[in-house]
Amino acid sequence: MQKLANDVNVGNTHYGKFFIVTANIDLSGIANWTPIGKGNSSSFTGTFGGDNHIISNLTITGESNNVGLFGYVSGGMIKNITLTDANISNNTSVGGIVGNSNSGTIENCAVSGNIEKVGGFVGDNKGTLNITDSLVASNVISASQSAVTFANGDGVCNIENSYYARTIDTVQGNELCVVSNLPEGITAEVLSGEEIVYNGTTYYKPSTTIKLTITNDFKYAPDTLTFSAGDNEFVKNDDGTYTLTLKESADISFDAQFKIGNLEYDAENGYFKIKTVADLQELAAYVNDGHKCMNLTFKLMNDIDVSSATDWVR
Repeated sequence: MQKLANDVNVGNTHYGKFFIVTANIDLSGIANWTPIGKGNSSSFTGTFGGDNHIISNLTITGESNNVGLFGYVSGGMIKNITLTDANISNNTSVGGIVGNSNSGTIENCAVSGNIEKVGGFVGDNKGTLNITDSLVASNVISASQSAVTFANGDGVCNIENSYYARTIDTVQGNELCVVSNLPEGITAEVLSGEEIVYNGTTYYKPSTTIKLTITNDFKYAPDTLTFSAGDNEFVKNDDGTYTLTLKESADISFDAQFKIGNLEYDAENGYFKIKTVADLQELAAYVNDGHKCMNLTFKLMNDIDVSSATDWVR
């Protein structure tokens, strides 16, 4: 990477040449990255293919302008690369991928991290820029210039099938939705629409419908469960599942009563039913495990013969 930067920065623009990344690259050992391309006469004009690898921990500090992984690109193509944990600050005309673009293409790329001042992908676009199949999940911070999801500048920016995961000053592309705080023991399955998994986070395209299913690992009594997800559409189905149709990111809140073993809970009247010796043993085990059952009610539903419990748990 540094050899490529040094070569381009002395005027070898590599027009018509193709570079491919063959492994993930960690830039944490470089305190202040020197971008690839430092001026109009030393712009990258070739093709940089990431082969779906990750470049992590890109850091650029100081007062230089037109910075990113690439400083200047003119007619070049950058594709199939993911930047994670980027940290670019104290500059102007900043982009995660390119600082200054005089036309070019960004295809199947993704950026996350903290990028101050201007664009998730391109800091200053002066020509025709094509962005396709890409994702910005960065904290793009507005300062002296308006922050833009993908590319700032006076040039033409054509955006196709590209998304962002955080709302900032000026929006380009489509916002993705995140479902957060989903309780343990509930699985999510896409019924319609599409999910994108990036850097360990699952994002959903707008209008995606998700089925939520309660599994045996769910720690609450299903009949007591109530969901809330803002303005998103939540429906409880006859089979006990739920469907969630996303209009926006959903911060799930829910209310439910903890399960106690296999005890049946009467949600309408607010008590656990004790009907068998096994139910009594479930309660004993729960209390003996350190639960004081404060504010919980248990109701004996019938007579119980405990003679079958030869070794009663005390």
